[in-house]
Amino acid sequence: MRCIKPCPYCGGTGELLQPYSASAYVQCSKCKTGLSTEHGEKAKEHAISIWNTWSDSFSLEKLRFFKKHVENQIKYGMDNPKHLKLIELAIRRYKQ
Repeated sequence: MRCIKPCPYCGGTGELLQPYSASAYVQCSKCKTGLSTEHGEKAKEHAISIWNTWSDSFSLEKLRFFKKHVENQIKYGMDNPKHLKLIELAIRRYKQ
């Protein structure tokens, strides 16, 4: 099984969870951000692949765009302010 990359938001450990025998997803042990995947016999590998691709695709530009989107969602009561704090943490990590 492949290595699971750190969470792109907070740097926490990604954990593979399998609530049912034919499904799997990866969730951060620290901030609980997660990505689900489809069911099937290769669900574990697929979940890890999606998480790692998602983790690799983060950039400072994308994080700033996402921050503006979440700020607008919060303004209209459609998102959780906790998500904004995670994005700000990720931006600080990228600047280091």
